[in-house]
Amino acid sequence: MSFLFIGRKCVVFSFFHLDFLTDFLKIIEMIDTIISNDHTIMEDIMVRLTDYTHELETNVLDMHLKDEQALYYPNPNEVLSQLGKDEHDHLCVILSQERPAGIVFMHHVSPTHYLLKAMMIDAAYQNRGVGKNAMLDVIQKLKNRNVRTVGTYLLKHNQRGLDFLLKTGFTIKEDRDQDYYLELQIYYY
Repeated sequence: MSFLFIGRKCVVFSFFHLDFLTDFLKIIEMIDTIISNDHTIMEDIMVRLTDYTHELETNVLDMHLKDEQALYYPNPNEVLSQLGKDEHDHLCVILSQERPAGIVFMHHVSPTHYLLKAMMIDAAYQNRGVGKNAMLDVIQKLKNRNVRTVGTYLLKHNQRGLDFLLKTGFTIKEDRDQDYYLELQIYYY
């Protein structure tokens, strides 16, 4: 019988061939590689929001959505064309490792309520946790302003967007003809 210590854990095994031990060590090496790669993925999803500036315009205009998402979201040029038309609109750029990865377009409705007009993640950054972490940052920033609710409208056939919003805490408040009105309650502890 042999003992192998991995960190604080002890694995007890017996081996009849030297090949088994070699294979076992290869498995341990693979696990170590997976853990190392997982750490890299975690670094990729570190995000922060920054206010939109004209220096970021080219980066924002270069953002691309997946083809099926283009049906649901305004393109970045449309979002930028709306800036400045209403003093209550606010555009933030989502940075992942200090590179623009998406945008969040908000409207200040009242001191305690904001409307999420658009949230777009560049296709190259999707499915990596960037949107989730950006939403958490949005919520924290709104908490700092004592905001109580965030609402948004979403087309009914945008199932991916609906799944995302529901997972981040939004609930459907109105089921309208072609869209939903969803709302997120912000709680303070």
